[in-house]
Amino acid sequence: MILGDDKSAGWLLDLDLFSPGNTSQLAVYTTGIIADLAEKRVAGFPVTYGDVWGRDIARHYLPGTTASNFFANSTEKVDHGASITMSSVQELGSYKEHELPFPIIVANAYSPSIENDTAGTVGYFDGATIPLRTVIYEFTPLEFGSYDPQLAHFLPMKSLGTPMKAGKVYNGMCATNFDNAGWIAGASSDLFHQYNVSAPAVFKVGFLPTIDRINSTFGTLQPEQQLDISAVANPFYKVRSAVKDVAYVDEEQTQLRLVDGGLDGELDPIAPLAIPARGVDLIIITDAASDSAYLKPEGSAIAATIARAALYPDGTFSLPPLPKTTNTFVAQGLNVRPTFFGCDATPSRLKKKKHAAAYPVLVYLPNYDPTGITNVSTSVSSFTNDETVAILNAADQIGHNGILSKDGTVDVTWATCMACAVVEGARGKTGVDRTSACDVCFKRYCWDGVEDTVDTSATDTTRVKSGADAKQ
Repeated sequence: MILGDDKSAGWLLDLDLFSPGNTSQLAVYTTGIIADLAEKRVAGFPVTYGDVWGRDIARHYLPGTTASNFFANSTEKVDHGASITMSSVQELGSYKEHELPFPIIVANAYSPSIENDTAGTVGYFDGATIPLRTVIYEFTPLEFGSYDPQLAHFLPMKSLGTPMKAGKVYNGMCATNFDNAGWIAGASSDLFHQYNVSAPAVFKVGFLPTIDRINSTFGTLQPEQQLDISAVANPFYKVRSAVKDVAYVDEEQTQLRLVDGGLDGELDPIAPLAIPARGVDLIIITDAASDSAYLKPEGSAIAATIARAALYPDGTFSLPPLPKTTNTFVAQGLNVRPTFFGCDATPSRLKKKKHAAAYPVLVYLPNYDPTGITNVSTSVSSFTNDETVAILNAADQIGHNGILSKDGTVDVTWATCMACAVVEGARGKTGVDRTSACDVCFKRYCWDGVEDTVDTSATDTTRVKSGADAKQ
């Protein structure tokens, strides 16, 4: 899929996301994207930078585009993924046969009603540009919406983009095919609001010219439109909160202003999987945050998840005990080794008595690549094939190494231990005792629940502890 084969061109990562090709090719490329978006504007939908980003992503990642037709436009009968929708996944044979994972793509929202809150009730996480109290919206092949208790409503994905009020269609327009896969991927990764409000000027250089192009082309048609977001009609406009005394923050917004799902600090989308109604047994977290100066994680995404859960009523999320601060992650070396959380959810000995765990097991896999190959800044917008292969190989090693010994030897029991984590929830539901091999694994990989109070904020996190030195 990534490198391509005889059936697919793969991802075109060697072509820069913002400036592919030479000057004349870039002009053709930009003109083609603007022409695509003109059709959307003519149909009555707003155009923002999120739309441009979505078309960028489509040309680089979605099927139908190759190196030879990359700069071709719709007039040449190349749609660059424009016809691929999220809801169309339901029609795939592999989806119907349950051979594909069920995708849940998340986005935050810039919510004007709480953006300027000064009472401290919305919960800004350290360094985040979007408050924790905003709704986490989900895109799946089936529906769009949120399990967050302040909303707890969904809309069929095929109807995304339809203007609605209090649950009913208004303005006489029902939208179809708005749920373009490229646009959804773009909305979920739309960092431009953050760049626009907090990043140094150097980070803005790449996308501000496109903002100017959008304004010059569509500005008179949408003079009040915010451009550093991904815009969609709010299907929950005038929908009252499902929880007493907890207001739906976007209730009065006719338009949702979607942004990257990690701009509230939750770079790892744990919360949607921790909804009790979903009954998830296992959550695997791959943490590639660049918390430190070395572009390595320190567990801040986990801390943000805990902070957000604390803003909601007890029982909203099924989460095991987790380290509340990055100090614990760094001091105990949890950021440089795999760790299991929630190992106590099911007793080790059940004697055929079924047990429903109160929360899932979380397998935490931080980006602790000792070579540094995978520690790439978000601002890097192209990769050669050799770089792509090197990153994939290093990531593969992270997933297969387990706790490295001091001499760099991999843990030969890691595959067994991972299997133990996978079946732990099912073991409880069927009343099966934990095996002796899994007992050993859990002693090695499970967090002991002890917080560390040592301040490691000024410490080189690559030298605090190796995985072999971490607490067992």
